[in-house]
Amino acid sequence: MSLPNPDTLYQKTPAGKLEIQQRGHGLSPATRALLIRLNGQTRLRELQGPGDDDIGPRVEHLLALGLIEPVATVKKPVPPPPPVPAPRAPAPVLANGPPRAAPAPAPDLAALRQVALQRLYLHFGPETSIAAAPLVQAQTPEEFSRAIGLMVEKLAIYLGKKAAQAELAGLQPWLGK
Repeated sequence: MSLPNPDTLYQKTPAGKLEIQQRGHGLSPATRALLIRLNGQTRLRELQGPGDDDIGPRVEHLLALGLIEPVATVKKPVPPPPPVPAPRAPAPVLANGPPRAAPAPAPDLAALRQVALQRLYLHFGPETSIAAAPLVQAQTPEEFSRAIGLMVEKLAIYLGKKAAQAELAGLQPWLGK
């Protein structure tokens, strides 16, 4: 049997992630190894090395069990350019001291949250709102920063820490990151 489509990307479903932990379906070692290697970023043709038997039946078996699913081919959204800041009014001058600095503008958490959720959707799919609940509920920059930290930890499980940090880089402008 040949590969279903050698250019298809497959990712684990929540049931597939649970299967890796609990081994409830009694998968063969080769099929379990394939399940572990399907990460949503590696094409099937890259997973079948020279000398490997055909992985088509194993892919079909994992699909039939609902442990994997094809990745929707969604291009990463390009974030819009940052808005041009409005000209600032001069700082007020006090009669008895130096001018006071104007308070720093509050970050636009809604826009940052939207960008973060778009990036996370590529990894968590329809479960993004569940996986990113702290991010969705964050109301202050401090809560948002903590939520981004939690999401980096979750992504690091699959991508590694550096890649996870890179995926969510730039979402905390008030920290200078």
